[in-house]
Amino acid sequence: MVTSRIIVDPSVFSPDHIPTKLAGREKQAERLTSLLNSSAGPGMPVRAWLHGRTGTGKTVTARSVADSHAVTNMASSIYVDCCENRSAYSVLDTMLTQMRALCAETPQLAYKSQRLRQAVKETPCVAVIDSIDCMAAQERDTCLRILADTTGLHLLCISETEEPFTELKEQTANRIRPVFIEFPEYDTGTLRDILLQRCATGLNPGSWSHELVSEVSRMSGGDARVAIQMLRSAAHMADCEVTGFIEKRHVETGHEKAQTLKREQKLRHLGIHHRMMYEIVRKRGRIGTRRLAKEYRKLCTERKVAPVARRSFYRYIDAMQRLRLLRGERTRGFGSVTNLEVVE
Repeated sequence: MVTSRIIVDPSVFSPDHIPTKLAGREKQAERLTSLLNSSAGPGMPVRAWLHGRTGTGKTVTARSVADSHAVTNMASSIYVDCCENRSAYSVLDTMLTQMRALCAETPQLAYKSQRLRQAVKETPCVAVIDSIDCMAAQERDTCLRILADTTGLHLLCISETEEPFTELKEQTANRIRPVFIEFPEYDTGTLRDILLQRCATGLNPGSWSHELVSEVSRMSGGDARVAIQMLRSAAHMADCEVTGFIEKRHVETGHEKAQTLKREQKLRHLGIHHRMMYEIVRKRGRIGTRRLAKEYRKLCTERKVAPVARRSFYRYIDAMQRLRLLRGERTRGFGSVTNLEVVE
């Protein structure tokens, strides 16, 4: 009977795990490190904007570089996920909590911004603001305007595209003027290296094979999060079955679960109106944009939510197509519409 566990270190497969080696992201890490090291004192803080599809190593690279810089320069590093903190107040409150700059609570944004400036003045800081595209445009603008005016604060913003920056007010954008750093998709070989590194430290020797890792790399479509989740799910299933070894069928089931998780993560990045539109398309199976707009307005009435304007409606549809949540097929003829369906 097999008694040893396959997963010997679950933390290796956690989203918060930061590996010692950033496989395939050496160039981006060196660029960020160079920017931070060359900043001419507190009066010249770094402003960087990391962009790329989900699972391209943006978060792990930013956090790794920020932590290393903090240790070397006697500074602090903080991380804020805007999927969980969608308002400027919540972002500042989270930053102050991580900096241990606690004081008598005052529910005012101006107070939070003043307290943050005082805290950063005492200890320089590198702030990683992840999934900033989760914030509504107005909240994002307010938040970045405050952070841009905080002397001594290095700012590393993360989003899937550059679009959240282009939506900022001109005054705010001019205050930030970030260096844009692109994160392309991983190739299969690099993904394989990433997984081998995690297998070596997180799984029991003999419970996996190089061929299995290669298969996971191939099936993940360039997304490291999907690949790691596939491997974790496969190992967990093998553990539950007490097989002592991860089999191909475990990987196939893990792939289905990873795809579901990826879709849920994408939807988390979007607002309530995106999710309502997506919900309707999934329910209908296939629907034209005109019919979708009508059902969307009806759903807004039922849920007592003010619908977005027509221009925003089509912009949201375009965004979900870019994120590969929806696919559209344009019909021909007078008054043509786009038929939409969910990408499985």
